[in-house]
Amino acid sequence: MSSKDSKDFAINLFSTISVDVDLSKLYARFFIWLLIDEKDGLINFANSIDTIYAIEDVGEILKKSLTEILSSEEILLVKEDITYAIDEISKDAEQDASFYEVALRNDDGRYEGSIADASENSDTYYNFHNALLNLADNAIGCICGTPNANFSAIEYADEAAFYINAPINYSTQYRTKMTSKIFELLSSV
Repeated sequence: MSSKDSKDFAINLFSTISVDVDLSKLYARFFIWLLIDEKDGLINFANSIDTIYAIEDVGEILKKSLTEILSSEEILLVKEDITYAIDEISKDAEQDASFYEVALRNDDGRYEGSIADASENSDTYYNFHNALLNLADNAIGCICGTPNANFSAIEYADEAAFYINAPINYSTQYRTKMTSKIFELLSSV
């Protein structure tokens, strides 16, 4: 966002919102886009099957919340999926670090690469998936009325975008996409 645009951001944002508009479904619509959109959803960067299943389940619950009241059982099941996926990515990251270390050894038993590089790859995998799953957990919190879950979810979205294995400026581009999507959603209510 340019310096000029950032100065006008709050005014533009609040002038977009009509006084009598119900914004209660706005977060669900935003998180549906953020998590599972075919083009821009963060799920597109996930490479853990457990993470993908958990994010898909969260997306379905968010969609359902737009038209129905969710039962506590439905919410608990999705939260269990998220917890399970977080546990699995922790195991995957530990296992990956071991595999990277073995893969770096040449036939003589000497390292051809850096253990730090291997560890960094494993950490990036873990950090991205962990941020994505915490984003999903807080998105569920938003629709359940958990205080400050919306702010936590946005922080995790930013963190997940940071760890995407993409060009260095992708995180900034993704923040711009998120901001644009918020304006689009506000304009459509």
